Amino acid sequence: MLFAHREIRRILTDTWDRQGWSVPDAITDYEVQVLTDMLKRIPWQPEPSYAERYMQLRTTRECIDFGNVCWFTRAVFPQCMERRGLTERYFTELGQSAWERAVKDTGNPVIEQMLAHFEWTAEMTYTAIHAHGEFRSCWE
Repeated sequence: MLFAHREIRRILTDTWDRQGWSVPDAITDYEVQVLTDMLKRIPWQPEPSYAERYMQLRTTRECIDFGNVCWFTRAVFPQCMERRGLTERYFTELGQSAWERAVKDTGNPVIEQMLAHFEWTAEMTYTAIHAHGEFRSCWE
């Protein structure tokens, strides 16, 4: 997994440089960790569903993990549930709500920043994964 971690970080930071984005190291580190963790997680989607998993959240760790899954879904596979009528906004709202609960319990400044910039960090990561090394205008 060290190789995957290193390569994911390289892909993200190359994208930040190409796009002209200044991203705090702590945010990049968190995103790299979430992406690396999801490589090991099979299945990575919550079971039986996102909504049911959200309703079962009890601990701070569960809130953080679920927020991570929602962020990952929004960042990497935002259209994965469109055929069921679920938009990327659905994953954003569930993830933000879970992380908000975690921030109240922990005061974790990185999760607080990820929460505040959920959409932007997801779009940055989407660009890194799907732009295939090309510049992507986010204003289209």
